[in-house]
Amino acid sequence: MLISLLKNKLILAAILLLFLGVGGFAAKNNFFSKKTLDSLKNSAQDGAANAKTDSDGDGLADWEESIQKTDPNNPDTDVDGYLDGEEMASGYDPLKPAPNDLLSARTKQENASAKILQNFVKKVADEKQKLAANGQPDAPVSLKGFEMLKIAEDAVANLSSALGSLPRTSLWDLNITQDKSKAAIKNYALSAIKTISGNFSAINNESPEPILKAAIEKNDFSKINLWISSYEKTERELKQLAVPSPLLSVHQDALALLAGLSGTLKNIKQFSNDPISQLNEIRKYAALTQNWSDLINQTSQEIQNKYQITFSAEELKK
Repeated sequence: MLISLLKNKLILAAILLLFLGVGGFAAKNNFFSKKTLDSLKNSAQDGAANAKTDSDGDGLADWEESIQKTDPNNPDTDVDGYLDGEEMASGYDPLKPAPNDLLSARTKQENASAKILQNFVKKVADEKQKLAANGQPDAPVSLKGFEMLKIAEDAVANLSSALGSLPRTSLWDLNITQDKSKAAIKNYALSAIKTISGNFSAINNESPEPILKAAIEKNDFSKINLWISSYEKTERELKQLAVPSPLLSVHQDALALLAGLSGTLKNIKQFSNDPISQLNEIRKYAALTQNWSDLINQTSQEIQNKYQITFSAEELKK
């Protein structure tokens, strides 16, 4: 399962080791494309050698430009009259001409991978300065494992992999019925089962790990888009069902999880230039899928044991 592969410290340490040319989790499991990994690795190596080089004088170091995909030889990549560094510092997109290039709050989230590189470069530069002061300007810099891990932990200090409380659909947007009869509960449960099974057919038949791995490696999220559509369609259709009040809380939990699943997949797509944040979102997605599975199992048992409701094969086929 994804969750068993994504332990924070191991991943962060492995990615750092990868930047240094040693390899690690991401390389071993081919979770990211070679192009992405080579870009990050080269950025770290170039940044360590030229920590402050800013060829075009736009306020972004050359190694930072390679991460942001801006032109290191053009101070105004999007040719809108503003320097790339100024745009980044002010929360604007240096790749999109003004106006309407204000980054959203989510987009403006600090690139955790870039932060690691930035801290790594600073650490290497500081060590080089110490060596030069001691008469060893050409001596190689050697960082210990715990130092690299500390850099990673500091960089992602503000990243939250906790699910927290998912937003719940307002009662005003739901079709709540006060009919608590066994027939009403059975009709609701049967409709929910058919809605979920019908929309989840493309998801249930495939394991998420290889699909996510292939999408990230090839930068092709067409299948992930189908999953997002399935989650969103299921959420919309469940909202239309008449919900007996005894099952209202379960119904809201299901809608919240569906919104969380689709939203997390969208984040995985968005963070294509930030592998660490991307892995963090993958970990969230794995937790949400487990929560969804638990909710379905618990609700099925409640329907069967508490309300003594079962469904025949004939009913499920209709």
